[in-house]
Amino acid sequence: MRGLVTLWVAAPLLVAMAVTVSHAGESNGATELPERHHPVDVVLPEGMILPEGWPLSDKNTLTCASCHGLDDIDQPDTWADLDKRDPRFLHDGPYRRQEQFCFRCHDDTGYQRWNLHRQKLDNGKLDERSCSYCHLEQPQQIKGEVPQKTDLRLPPAVLCLGCHLKTPHLNSLEHAGAPSEKVLDRLQAHNRSARRPLPLDEQQHVTCVTCHDPHQPGVIEKLSADQEVWLGESDVETGSVYVSSRWSPVYEADKAERLADLQQHSDWPLALRYRRLEQEVLLRLPAKDGTLCNACHQFED
Repeated sequence: MRGLVTLWVAAPLLVAMAVTVSHAGESNGATELPERHHPVDVVLPEGMILPEGWPLSDKNTLTCASCHGLDDIDQPDTWADLDKRDPRFLHDGPYRRQEQFCFRCHDDTGYQRWNLHRQKLDNGKLDERSCSYCHLEQPQQIKGEVPQKTDLRLPPAVLCLGCHLKTPHLNSLEHAGAPSEKVLDRLQAHNRSARRPLPLDEQQHVTCVTCHDPHQPGVIEKLSADQEVWLGESDVETGSVYVSSRWSPVYEADKAERLADLQQHSDWPLALRYRRLEQEVLLRLPAKDGTLCNACHQFED
């Protein structure tokens, strides 16, 4: 997770530009757009600089060639045979996501999503807006006591899916749901004895928040002097940090055959590499040394 999760809106941005600057004519007071309306003949905004080799017209306006690298792309009789998978279709392509191309010129700062896990303001005080994303109202915590009212907008099992993928990491689906009797007994024993409990939902199911604490460090006060609060070495702006590992060649060799089969169904080059987790964030227990896993699972040497 990166500090700010990008909300991709580049395509609507282009459509909006096209609607405002390019039209074929007026009919009964309504603007009629051409079949392939694009932001052409647009004067480049002040301060915007196109990458080297992306041409403008003599009037400093956008042309077909400003974005596209295919020959004669400004000629309508070539459009029926356009191959959008051609790396030259967009300059310096191909792009896995189209918005990556858009942000070669446009500043992506204004198109980023607010990180709701950043719950403290620069002055250290709580940003109360962040509470309302998950809670019906801001929980009130009296020092030394558990908040009595923490009503969530959705059940814990689905609440995180409003922002995160259903499978944000390996084995996430396998962990979610009702644990086995053996795992449940071990987890409950951990919670009775540990100063860092791993909560289950009302059905005694494992959810995202069993392992992850969505609160920024310092938002939830410790309930007693001997209680420990650990949310990772990293911060919510940086997110988890990974570094290169000497085990990557072993991992790549193990996955090579399956990756080759998958490659036959993809137009994009696929590659996998193993990286070692160096800094964690928003976890109730350390995972990289196995502490979190051992709270529920027992491993044999």
